[in-house]
Amino acid sequence: MNTLRLIRWRGERHASITQRLNFAAHATPEATLALVYAHDSRSSHAATALATMVSITATVRRVGAGERQIPSEELVVGDIVTLSVGDIVPADCKLLES
Repeated sequence: MNTLRLIRWRGERHASITQRLNFAAHATPEATLALVYAHDSRSSHAATALATMVSITATVRRVGAGERQIPSEELVVGDIVTLSVGDIVPADCKLLES
C-alpha cells in the first residue's frame, strides 16, 4: 500500500514539473519578444530625439565669401566643402584633394 502511494505521488509530482516546464518553454520566447520590442521602441525614440537636437553643418568656401559654417541644407553646386576627421559628409561631392 505504501508503495502504491509513493508511485502515485511521484506521478503527480512529475506531471506538475512537466506542466511548469511547458509553461516556461512557452512563456520565455514571448517575454523575450516583449523585452526586445520595448528596447527597440525606446532606442528609436532616443535616436529621433538626438537627431532633432543635432544640426548638421558644413564648413564651406564660396567664391567671394570666404570660409564659413552653414547648415547642410543650404549647400549649393559650386561650394567647396572642407572636411575634418569625424565630420559627416553633408552632400554628394567631388574630392579635390586629401
